[in-house]
This record gives sequence, structure tokens and C-alpha cells, in this order.
Amino acid sequence: MQLTSRQKEITRIVREDGPITGEKIAERLHVTRSALRGDLAVLLSGEIIAARRRLGYYYLGGGEDPAAAQIRSCTAEDCMSRPVLVSAESNAYDAAVLLFTEDIGTIFVGKKDDIQGVVSRKDLLKAAMGREDLAKVPISMVMTSRSKMIYGEPEEDLVSIAQKMMDYEIDCLPIGTFKEVGGDRKFILVGRVSKTNITRLFLELGKGGRGQGMSKLPQIYVVSDSLGETAESVAKATISQYDADIEIHRVPFAVSYTHLTLPTTPYV
Repeated sequence: MQLTSRQKEITRIVREDGPITGEKIAERLHVTRSALRGDLAVLLSGEIIAARRRLGYYYLGGGEDPAAAQIRSCTAEDCMSRPVLVSAESNAYDAAVLLFTEDIGTIFVGKKDDIQGVVSRKDLLKAAMGREDLAKVPISMVMTSRSKMIYGEPEEDLVSIAQKMMDYEIDCLPIGTFKEVGGDRKFILVGRVSKTNITRLFLELGKGGRGQGMSKLPQIYVVSDSLGETAESVAKATISQYDADIEIHRVPFAVSYTHLTLPTTPYV
């Protein structure tokens, strides 16, 4: 059942504070009791809420499951990680080393504005089983080419992303869009979503989070009174150690944790 924003808010109020009277709900929403009649009728007929005389409205749990709604409200863009790329001129050995050093399962071949393909651990394992010298095997020989690449779009919901992973038995999806550039069709990569990202979402929900908290970037604070290249190099070196997009803030000094959490301008 597709609910309006006000119906969703009524459902939330009843779920959290029910049993609650119609007058109290109207007061919370700053409208009259009569203005809610239509919304309450929809929720009652959909068995999302129920009502009893002298008791008020209470939550039944019908309609869309809250956890499912939270998952569907999260898009690939909300929880995607930083993609790791390897040059199209590289060989299979270079790709294997990069997978190991970055501790990931999938890398992308080419440039962010022109992805040529994708290489997974399974692809490299197949090449290694052929008893060939990986250093002599071009990356193009082991990668899944762009034309056969399964991908997700930034606005695509995570349920759809997870379904693709299950259907095609893959561990990671490139996130981006195809665009016509100079007569050529190119894939513009903006990020990646892996099974780890999906697991992190369920963990967030399991701990009572709202799911959307995943979209908040991790924060790292560089406490330094230096300017220019020194602080910038520290920030970039810090980011390179993490397989995720991270906000770096530079502050000249800190007297407490609260001081660090005051609003600042992201450094990079």
C-alpha cells in the first residue's frame, strides 16, 4: 500500500505512542481532527492501525513493514563505497596484487569516466588455474567486459541491487550510468556496492538504526595548525587506508571531543 507522507507520520505516531486518540494525533500534526478522517480511514481499511472506543488508535503492524520500508528508502548512492581502479594496460598479476593490498574482492578496469570492465577474485582464480604466468596475461583477457557488466544506478534502491547480486551470483556491483560521449557509449563510475555494504545496512537496522544513517560519511579530524600541502598530504594518506568515502576535517587545535564535533568545513 502506497501511503502519503501524512499517513506515514500518523502510522509512526500510533506505532510509537499508541493507544492514542484522534484528537492527540491531530494536535501532534497541528491540524483539526476532521482533517484526519480520510487518512485514518485509509489506515484502518488497510489494517495498519485499529481503533477501540475509549482507548483510541493502536498499531496492528499491517501494510508495509517498517524495516522493509527503511531498506527500500536507501539507494545505492546512500551506502556505496569508493571504487578501486586498475589501468586497462595492466596485467592479471597487477590486479591480483591490488586486490590483496586493498583487501577487496572486485576492481574496475579503466578510468572513472570510461570503465572498460570489472575483475573479481573468481576471474583471477580461473586465470591462475590455467597455470599461466599472470604477469604475462593482459587484464583484458580475464575481465568481464563493459558490454556484459551488471551494474546499478545511483538512485536505484538497495533491494534491487541485492536482487541483482543474487540473480547473477556476484559479490559487488559497479554504480554508475552509461553516457554518450563524442559518439561513444561510456560507463561513468561513481562508486560500488558490495555484500559488505548490504550487511552493514542490516546491522544498522538490527541495532535500531534508521538505515539512512549509512549515508552519513565517517568523519576523521586532522588536528594541525599547518596549512597547505602538509595537512593535505596527511588527509589523503589517511583516506587511502580506508575502503570508503570519508570526510576529513582540519582543525588547528582541540580541547575536547565536543570541540571536534562542532560544525567545520570538510577539508577534502
